[in-house]
This record gives sequence, C-alpha cells and structure tokens, in this order.
Amino acid sequence: MRSEHLLVAVAVLVVAGQSSAQTAPDQFDTVLVTYQLSTGQEAQYNGHDGTLAAFWSEWDTQNASGLNRDYILMDPEHCAQPGRDYYTGPADNSVYIRAAYGQNGIYMLVESVDDNFLDRNMGTNTDSIHRDVFELYIDTLSSEENRTLGALCYIGLYDATLTYTSVQLVLSVGRNRVYDNFRISYYDEGLWSWTDFWTPFTTAEQTMGGMLFEPVTVSPTRRAQEWFLPWS
Repeated sequence: MRSEHLLVAVAVLVVAGQSSAQTAPDQFDTVLVTYQLSTGQEAQYNGHDGTLAAFWSEWDTQNASGLNRDYILMDPEHCAQPGRDYYTGPADNSVYIRAAYGQNGIYMLVESVDDNFLDRNMGTNTDSIHRDVFELYIDTLSSEENRTLGALCYIGLYDATLTYTSVQLVLSVGRNRVYDNFRISYYDEGLWSWTDFWTPFTTAEQTMGGMLFEPVTVSPTRRAQEWFLPWS
C-alpha cells in the first residue's frame, strides 16, 4: 500500500460452525464461520509467545485432512468505494480473517498482506485514518436489533455505523514498530458523547476479562494479529 491510506471495512457476522469440511466457502461474503476447537487445540493458544497457534494451520486446504474452512478476504477490489483507493493487486492491502471458538472464548486471526506498511504517527496517537490499522467492532445489539431500531440506536443523525452499545477497538500494524497498545472507543452515558482512550495490551488482559491481542510478523509483507475474546 502506498502512503495514501485506504480504509477497508465490511460487516462480519460470526456464527458457530461444525468442524467438518465445507464445500467451497465464499471468501467474499459477510458471514465468517467459526470452528469449534478441542480442549487440546485450545491449549495450543498462547497470547504471549510471538507465534501463531498451531490450530490455524487447519485452514490450509492443502493439509493432510483436506479441510476447506471458511475465511473472509477483504480487499479494495471488493470492499472499497471505487475511485478512492490506490489498489494495485492482491499483494497490496489485502486482509484475511479466520475464527475459532472453544470453552474459553472466541479466537480470531487477522492477517494483512501489504507492500508498504505504515507506522502510526509518532506525534499523535489519534491519527489512525492515515496509518495501517485493524478495526474491531463489538456490539451487544444483534444485527436484527440494529435493523429494527434503525436510527434510534445510532449515534448522530447520519451515522449508520456506531450505536450506543458499540465498542470500537483500533489496533495498529506497523512497519518498523511493534505496538503494545490499542484505542478503545465507546459511548459514555455520563458524558453523553463518544469517547476513547489508549490502553496497553497488558491492561486489557487484566481489566477486560482476559482479552488478549498479540502482533506476529509472518514476513516483511505479511503482518498478523491473534485476538482472544473471552466469553466473559
């Protein structure tokens, strides 16, 4: 990706799936199927070891089990508004998302393929639009409730993204820097406004029910993050 940043966004619904193989899952749809982990597989996860959990290899269609598991591919060709990107092909700003679940919570693997990762501006932590970031939205309202309530649940008259029950997490992907914090944003009922702050990963682990985020450099052109969201 060139210095002009492209913000790629898509609505993803996470639903529980079976462990058996699927028939040609649609990588460009908006439903990301999660796969149940065994106790042994869940024990493979370590949010502090700097490597990807071994169970993610089961998404490789060339493995011995012949699994064909669902994932989401986000790229400007399919997700961006035409004319507002500088996309040059699959090696330029593509994001792959996988998901699994176990007794402890939900696990997500987000991998970005890019030819030029951008570090977050050293002078300001608020500049995420012009840098490479992953954004994760969590909402206590279901998709059906969002559709039913409509404008009643959205913040602002013209915002059809953020609700009064939304939590937005912004996680940076650097070229030369490895970040250990992220931005969390939410609607503060006491202040009657959308508010945000930056918090270290270690703080989130201690104060947000054991939530874990781990950056992993797979190659110079591939950056990954493992996310663990406990059921609590």
